[in-house]
Amino acid sequence: MRRGALLLLSAAIFAAVILRHHPGYAQDASAGPAALTPVERPIEDELVLELRLGRYVLSDGMLGFLHRGGVLLPLDELARALDFAIAVDPAAGRATGWFLAENRRFALDMARGEVTLEGQPGLYDRTLVELHADDIYVDTTLLAKWFPVDIEFELSRLVIELTSREPLPLEQRLERERRQAMLGRGAFGRPQYPRLETPYRLWDWPFVDTTHRFDFTDGDGLRASSTTLIMGDLLFMDTSLFLAGNDQELVSDARFTMGRKDPEGGLLGPVGLSELEFGDVFTPQLPLVAGQREGRGATISTFPLNRPTEFDRTTLRGELPLGWEVELYRNEILLDFQRSRADGRYEFIDVPLLFGLNVLRLQFYGPQGQRREEIQRLFIGPGLVQPGEQFYRVAVNQQDQDTIPVGEVSDDPDKGKARFFGEYERGITRNLAVAGSLASFFLDDRRHSYPSLGLRTALFGSFLRLDATKDTASGTAVQGSIQTRLFGLNLFAEHGQFFDFISERVRASTDSVDSLSNVRLDGVIPEWVLPRIPFSLNGTLERRESGRSDLNVANRLSIFLGGVSASNTVTWRRIGGGGIPTATSASGTVLLNGRIDRLLLRGALNYTLDPVSELSNISATADYTFDRDFTARATVNRQLTGQQITTFSAGISRIFANIALGANASYSDDGNFAAGLTLTFGVGREPRTGSFVRRPRGIARSGAASARVFLDNDQDGRYGEGDLPLEGVRFHQQRDVETDENGVAFITGLSSYRPTAITLNPGTLEDPYWTPEQEGAEIVPRPGKTALVDFPVVPTGEIDGTVFLRRDEVVREVSNVALQLVDEQGKLVDEVRSAFDGFYLFEFVRPGRYTLRVAPEQASRLNLIVPPPQGVVIEAVEGEADVVSGVDIVVERRAVPKDGGQ
Repeated sequence: MRRGALLLLSAAIFAAVILRHHPGYAQDASAGPAALTPVERPIEDELVLELRLGRYVLSDGMLGFLHRGGVLLPLDELARALDFAIAVDPAAGRATGWFLAENRRFALDMARGEVTLEGQPGLYDRTLVELHADDIYVDTTLLAKWFPVDIEFELSRLVIELTSREPLPLEQRLERERRQAMLGRGAFGRPQYPRLETPYRLWDWPFVDTTHRFDFTDGDGLRASSTTLIMGDLLFMDTSLFLAGNDQELVSDARFTMGRKDPEGGLLGPVGLSELEFGDVFTPQLPLVAGQREGRGATISTFPLNRPTEFDRTTLRGELPLGWEVELYRNEILLDFQRSRADGRYEFIDVPLLFGLNVLRLQFYGPQGQRREEIQRLFIGPGLVQPGEQFYRVAVNQQDQDTIPVGEVSDDPDKGKARFFGEYERGITRNLAVAGSLASFFLDDRRHSYPSLGLRTALFGSFLRLDATKDTASGTAVQGSIQTRLFGLNLFAEHGQFFDFISERVRASTDSVDSLSNVRLDGVIPEWVLPRIPFSLNGTLERRESGRSDLNVANRLSIFLGGVSASNTVTWRRIGGGGIPTATSASGTVLLNGRIDRLLLRGALNYTLDPVSELSNISATADYTFDRDFTARATVNRQLTGQQITTFSAGISRIFANIALGANASYSDDGNFAAGLTLTFGVGREPRTGSFVRRPRGIARSGAASARVFLDNDQDGRYGEGDLPLEGVRFHQQRDVETDENGVAFITGLSSYRPTAITLNPGTLEDPYWTPEQEGAEIVPRPGKTALVDFPVVPTGEIDGTVFLRRDEVVREVSNVALQLVDEQGKLVDEVRSAFDGFYLFEFVRPGRYTLRVAPEQASRLNLIVPPPQGVVIEAVEGEADVVSGVDIVVERRAVPKDGGQ
């Protein structure tokens, strides 16, 4: 069986390689041009990158996106940064031009999936290219094949390093001219929008997400279950209530919390809290001492909201309704997946983090074909606490005791016992911080208290941590950790030494733990025969006083082939010594996820290698999308050990305008049959109209915005009598949401507690000469709460005329004269230059009073005599603004004496 398993894995790898290098690979373009739909990634997915070529910085603000272990870069921005004569047309999905020399032609046609390199047409992997509204984004591996540059990215520093394989004209010119002005070419920054506050209220209509499931089985007949999440304002706090129930218990589980969060740490004024919460809260996770435990209590904190749970790991948890699944990715590497549980929650405990930036992505799949994702960025490395900066956290709860007690009664003697936690951290210097904590809780029906001290420091580009703790009821423990990058690899090492010490992390035993060591290495196997393969190698060694040792070694390899990502994790364990026989075991898991056109494929394979070699379980799921709202799913699961049961299931789902429905049936070859129906929807209230809005996807976990767009006829910036609501205007956040007859768009699905820009799409305004007073506003969304955003729109006018030069009584048109338009506050509004025939034009001028003048700098430099500034008034009536024509300007060149004019 072992040989068969190895042959199976070898065959799979061989087939993947053949598929990738076969001439027919990605030749679905032969069927004809494909419809092009721009991808709209949320702003949270963006990476602002520094682009380097040797010692030159070509861009300090290039946008990119993580993509299946690589990075997508904008083709147009990259071409301009490298001085390649390539023009990109995102609307058509095309790029044409040349690089290095005019005979080295380049052409890209996304509709056909074709690329032409130096006159040779060919195909490319379509999964490595994305069409966005502003540019065409291409994976760095593909860019390196198209152009003579090697591209490496360092995620921890957000740096893209370019190395030319051939001399680039750009390099030669930079070295020759050494003009620093060229170093920022291609850079662009994000616009800054005014921040709008969303005040808390005594109470407000909440958002509600609910899922109802009805199942029929041969043995149990018809059963019903449901989960409901209610979130909104109550008593000037964010309030959350989760309820689960079934046909046996109206409420089988309940969770309740109230509190506030502020990503900028501004709660309670000078106190500067980032989080205040009570109800069902978790006590913090402390190294050596305790893991997170939920219970009825309260917590306050000044720590950043996105801080990792621990030095090298974090815990992710949240609500997961009935029938949903969630996958966890770190830097686009598939780590784990979970299915919904009876308590309606998912938990990824102690997710390992790498040195530098960690982009954690949770990909959710709903029972009716819904898909959503959440992004979290965590940074591990020096500089977590700045000099003079300090953070603290205080938490107390009743262990495992719910605020609303429902369900079964536990026989745990420690349930309901008080837990106390306090943490403090302060930056001393740029490379040194101190920390302290105190924890007190019951363990095995006895209270234990743990005072701890710690140091955090940075040396030679490494991040080090040292912790020591004392259990007042027993012994002590010390632990040292280091994270660094070495030869392009992420290295983590940790060692703990225990002296008669017990805690929640080091449990009591007749054979006490003496030491615990952990080493983890993460990196990438460079592309050669196979594509680039990210890997992680982790080893843990536990030693006990008796001499017994427990060694665990885990290795994960990930690979990306076309649209398929695969991750294989193998774990090997050896226990022995201390008078017991040595025993070994080994097992593994393969996870697959991929997309082929409209077909989404996911699979999992579990196997053992020791003491026996066999496949234990295999499952595969295929989702086919007929259109954006209609999906079919088929799943097969084969249990290969024990009873060896195969289960087949199939279902269809439909997302309607305000509800999602799914129906499925399953059959096992042991004769069991089951069928189910799932119904999901979310309800929220639009605050301006007072109407209730139902969505087929959950909306309670996220924030919302009510964006109103109106023609501001009185130009006062506020909506009032006489102003005209504008219908059909869209926003960049959700392109399928537009304003109604009241000029209002209800935008949902905004990430909570994260500054978010709500931006209007000016191209969707009815009149091209209308312009918004501001194109965007920044809000901090809160779950179950709607922020109010207004977008006044004003008509714009034009100012035109001709510039003349008078010389020796001769007047003629003159070009390239710089003209400036200044508002009543003296602010420069716009600057244009006269054309070859002296004509100039100021477009999109808002209503108001302006001054038109020749640019003083140019007049002084060219020794011109210019007329006094002219006043111009732009007025607007019924949505139309003035066009002021014929504002001519005559300039003269000042005579220079023959002797130099001294």
